[in-house]
Amino acid sequence: MFNFSLFYEKNKLLICSLLFLIIALTDFFDGKLARHYKVTSKFGSILDVGTDFFFIFTASYLLYTRGLLPVGIVIIIIVKFAEFCLTSYLINRMSNIDKALFFDKIGRFVAIILYSLPLFALISDSCLPRSLSHPIMFYIVLLIIGLSTISVYNRISRLRQSKANI
Repeated sequence: MFNFSLFYEKNKLLICSLLFLIIALTDFFDGKLARHYKVTSKFGSILDVGTDFFFIFTASYLLYTRGLLPVGIVIIIIVKFAEFCLTSYLINRMSNIDKALFFDKIGRFVAIILYSLPLFALISDSCLPRSLSHPIMFYIVLLIIGLSTISVYNRISRLRQSKANI
């Protein structure tokens, strides 16, 4: 619905903002409720991360096609997701942990930025001239690259620790 609204709604900022709020709140409370009622599972955590990736990727790609996000962000999203899945698998395998995914604080922060980026791109495009919104998006992409690099370094360090403990 969010992606459909990006293309077909006249007042897309309002509608997409409301849809984004619903998406974010249901994603947040879904995890909280699952942990509270102890109904978490590996499959559920993978499904949650997969649906987050789907939303982030599709919305960002559509905004890229509209000229609101640089192509680099789409590439970063794919690379970051692949790196997250691969390092999670390796960390858990080497540590003999029975979890599907491994999260790091900086990686979570990057995920939150990426999750929020479609809405932020819409807001900046609606409220700012392109001469200002495009440089802002460029600096956000640089911030994401920097934080993603730190996250990868932390995850690789964790992998090395796990390997040393074997």
